[in-house]
Formats: sequence, C-alpha cells, structure tokens
Amino acid sequence: MLGKQWVNRYIRNRGGSAADKSRDRQRKLDALEKWRFHLTIESLPVMLQLGLLLLGCALSLYLWTISRTVAAVILTFVLLGITSYTLFTLAGILCYHCPYQTPLSIFIRTLARYLAHNSSTFARSL
Repeated sequence: MLGKQWVNRYIRNRGGSAADKSRDRQRKLDALEKWRFHLTIESLPVMLQLGLLLLGCALSLYLWTISRTVAAVILTFVLLGITSYTLFTLAGILCYHCPYQTPLSIFIRTLARYLAHNSSTFARSL
C-alpha cells in the first residue's frame, strides 16, 4: 500500500497550465531517478518474501515440538517455495528474455556484467 501511495502521489497533478504541469512532472521524474525509486519499489516484494520465509521457518520450528507431522507439512511447503524461487532466479539469470525475472536474478546478472566489464578493463591496463 505504501508503494501505491507513492506512485499515486507521483501521478497526481495540480492545476495550472500545461507548461506548469510539465515542469512539475519533470521535477518529480528527476527526483524519482535521483532517489532510485525503482529499487525501493522492487525491494518491497523481496521483503514480503523474506518475511514469509521467516514465518514458515519459525512456524515449522515451533510446531516441531508439538506435532512433527504438521511441522513436516509446513516445512515441505517452505522448501517447495525456496526451490521454486531458486529455479525462477536461475532461469532469469541464464535467459535474459525469461518472463520469470526476480529482483535477485536481475541483481546477479547486473553484478556479473559489471565484474566482466571491470575485469576486461583491468586486463587491458596490464
């Protein structure tokens, strides 16, 4: 909801001439780029996923002392989620046009591109 409020604030226009609206929108766009707004918005689902992972782990750990069968079921679903997220991330890393991009796959691919560029620059300087 917080992300939706931020986006709605960006979209909202005040009254005035078309030139005033244009300048206001450009000012907002410049601020979004300066503050790296897209990274913040993309990090919100990651935080939710980590929270869900922690909840599943804590719940299975708690239930292990009460009922190992129920805890095993919860743990199975947690492991299924981790496995599917890992496979989606690997698919996003290996194939640029894969529709299943995750923030982690984008980060790893960007990091690999950055390291490859810097290592080739370093090799040329030797």
